[in-house]
Amino acid sequence: MIPLVFFLFAWMILVGIFLIVALITVYMAVRYGLSGPITAFTTLLFIGMTCLILFGTAFMLMGVDWTQSVNLIPSIGLPSNL
Repeated sequence: MIPLVFFLFAWMILVGIFLIVALITVYMAVRYGLSGPITAFTTLLFIGMTCLILFGTAFMLMGVDWTQSVNLIPSIGLPSNL
């Protein structure tokens, strides 16, 4: 049995890695991209969609009971006549 909170910690680590990569991406787009309205729009769109998805996911995760545990490998019932 694996506590469900372990999956939350794994999700938080992956979100942290994503935020680091997204920060590098935004920095590269702003620093080395063509300066213009399309670059600004796509950068703001990327940041906005990222925030929307992260806040939506966090809102959905608030409804989960993190005290539960999960059995990833269920026991196989053997026949009683063996």
